[in-house]
Amino acid sequence: MASPAGSKKNATLAEREATLAEEALVGQWADRIKKRKQLMQDVYDEWNKLRDYASGHALQAYLVKTNLVASTLGTLVPHIYARDPQISVRPSLAVDPARYEAVQAFSQTAEAFVDRQFKDGELKNQAKRCVRSALTVGISWIKIGLQTSTSGIENPQIMRQIEDVRQQLDTLAALNEEIKEGEDPQTREAQIAQRTDTLRALEQQRDMLVSKGFTFDVVKAEDVLWDGDLEEILDYRFGKWMAQGFWLRNDSISLAQYNLNPDDIQGATAYTSNALKGGGKDTQTSGQGDPERERTQPASGERANWFRGWEIWDKQTGTIYTWLEGLNKWIKPPFAPTFEAQRFYPFFLLGFNYVDGKALPVPDVSGWMGLQDEYCRTRSAYALTRARSIPARWCSPDLTKGDNKLAIQLADPEAQELLAIDTAGQPIETMIGMLPIPEVDMALYDTSAIRADLDFVSGLQDAAKGGVVQAKTATEANIQQSGTLTRLSAKNDAIEDWVREIGLYVLEIGLQAYNQVEIGRMLGNGTTWPQLSKGEIYGMVELSVQGGSSGKPNKLGEQQAWAVLMPQLQQAVLQIAQFRARAVATALQIQASGNANPAAMVPVQIQNAIADALEAIVRESFRRADERLDPDEFIPKIQMPQMQAPPQTPLTGEANAQPTVAPGQTSGQPSNPTAIEQFLANLGIPLEPTGPGPALTPEQENPGNI
Repeated sequence: MASPAGSKKNATLAEREATLAEEALVGQWADRIKKRKQLMQDVYDEWNKLRDYASGHALQAYLVKTNLVASTLGTLVPHIYARDPQISVRPSLAVDPARYEAVQAFSQTAEAFVDRQFKDGELKNQAKRCVRSALTVGISWIKIGLQTSTSGIENPQIMRQIEDVRQQLDTLAALNEEIKEGEDPQTREAQIAQRTDTLRALEQQRDMLVSKGFTFDVVKAEDVLWDGDLEEILDYRFGKWMAQGFWLRNDSISLAQYNLNPDDIQGATAYTSNALKGGGKDTQTSGQGDPERERTQPASGERANWFRGWEIWDKQTGTIYTWLEGLNKWIKPPFAPTFEAQRFYPFFLLGFNYVDGKALPVPDVSGWMGLQDEYCRTRSAYALTRARSIPARWCSPDLTKGDNKLAIQLADPEAQELLAIDTAGQPIETMIGMLPIPEVDMALYDTSAIRADLDFVSGLQDAAKGGVVQAKTATEANIQQSGTLTRLSAKNDAIEDWVREIGLYVLEIGLQAYNQVEIGRMLGNGTTWPQLSKGEIYGMVELSVQGGSSGKPNKLGEQQAWAVLMPQLQQAVLQIAQFRARAVATALQIQASGNANPAAMVPVQIQNAIADALEAIVRESFRRADERLDPDEFIPKIQMPQMQAPPQTPLTGEANAQPTVAPGQTSGQPSNPTAIEQFLANLGIPLEPTGPGPALTPEQENPGNI
């Protein structure tokens, strides 16, 4: 039996070995992230340059600063993503026909669930940010999380307000220290007190008071690292790891999120700002742009308020690690995701202009920068030419020699002023004249070719940007509009594939995290929410995004398409209703006659077949027109009556007995009309009364109509 001292020694040894193993693992990941950041440094620099063009900072050297890049981005984003796309969940072809109705009910609930999560999570606002990032630097990321409790979960909006108030407090405190002697500091101190009270109130409501829900967070392009062994970023889902960078403020409230105290973060790399400068080089660098020379101590007068952390998703072990740069331990115990979808990573990549064999897609702004420079250079040269072409006069120096008053009067004469000029007998034309104005060749300053090239590479037309450079005929405008929609359709397809992946991920996680009671509370009664695995979801339902539902509505095209479809649809709906009604009427007559011969149902089958064919034509017309409308909303639903078994012919002497007929009632007509008969009567379709027909003996063969 081991002694207590031996057990304690063994426990201490095991803890030491675990610590050494953790330090070794942290070192491996730290080295991997460091090398990956160094390889991406040139890309970060290029991204920062592209953002300068989008923001207009790159135009400071020009006399005329017309930011065509920003205006093109502002016009292009609504054409690509203007509204939440319409999600469609339908049973797959693999569903057993016996379970089709149940799966159909679940599909409707799943569709409403995904749509509700998109709206509650404000996917539209986040997706538009992703679109702008993808157009500017080529890629953008969105991360999906699930909020599963009502306590301890920070409200992102409240946290942003807290951060704003903190920044205001820091600014006011710094300004308060710079107040000169003799100035009254009461106003600024009152502002500091007011913001301190606001910060205290916000921190008390930092926890969200809501139930479960999905969050859609935009992650900056520099804050995501992926497996460097992948040749193209499109294969990020199959990589071995991904890492997301984040910033942690150096205060007690932020550290409490990870159960940290000041002693736990000793040795962590401190930064003076959480804003990356120079395309990924932090403000804490040495100024030479070398990530190797990041200093842990701020310069004189600077305060280190931030730490750089990384959330590492290891696909090989299915584990999530959390680490601060500079530490040799995890700041949070490694853990596995609570719910798993078919894909491991919760990051979703959006990009447009992929090139085969290139790791990253080509940013749209990179194709606009040269045109932007040429436009501003041309306009600046034209502005300079105009400034130098101001009319100027000249005069002989002998004319104003020793007479300053005359020189002033010549330079700035009054209206109708009379000047006494001594020309010494010389003609006035030789003493005073006008300098010739240089001729300006406007063809040298014509920017129409630049605008045309920008429209061509961006896929937009000048009218879409709010201004028409050259008037066009209606035919030319329609051709350009069609070309714009065609050029943008590729980006719309990328958006729809991206949203489809997001919707499927939300559905997979939601089926594991929500129960029937929660779904009923969210979507109302009558919902169907089975507990299914992700494999069953893929086998039972198909989630898709209706084409073109995310872009800017094409009102003219929709009106034209509806003008063509509506008359055809109206005629088809009436024909379908007529054939269905005739089939029902024929079936009721056969039921009332008691005829059990299968041949009697042939007219009913023919009429139903024609109605089915007309329905197929309507659906195909909608599909070919690429309409987002559901044809089932327009096709009339007329249910066939349940056919009752014919009455048994008695074998006694009562075989020839006639059925009892109520007074005033026609023979063979039911005393109380059914709902279907009343519906047909309202449509103006009469029901012919049928009598019992001649009686037959059991040995006699039925000819088919009796």
